[in-house]
Amino acid sequence: MILTPLLVLLITVMVAFGELQLAKERLATAAQSAVQAAVLAPSTASGTAAAQTAASADLAGRTATCTDLATDVRYELGGPGTGGRVGVTVRCRASLAGIFLPGLPGSVVLSASATGPLDPFRNPVTP
Repeated sequence: MILTPLLVLLITVMVAFGELQLAKERLATAAQSAVQAAVLAPSTASGTAAAQTAASADLAGRTATCTDLATDVRYELGGPGTGGRVGVTVRCRASLAGIFLPGLPGSVVLSASATGPLDPFRNPVTP
């Protein structure tokens, strides 16, 4: 009789951590998609917009627990012929409302980052 509540508690905790891990993996995939979109864009302004669109599209319909999506795009531009790097951080609030466990917060903020090189042989990236 004592084992049943403990087993239910263990299963609930495992489900909570599983959902958080799944949300983190999806955020990492969205960040990588955003970097790929930013690298292919001809300018930093269009790259930022493309990264935000790619991250939103990648997460659309894939997870119901992720809200308040924010995408931060950073460019580190090198000199002529050196390219540079672009970094993207994707943040969202993951809801834990469906998991009934005392002491568990209603939501947590998750984030994932990815970086990628800019092509040194293309036209210089302009703002």
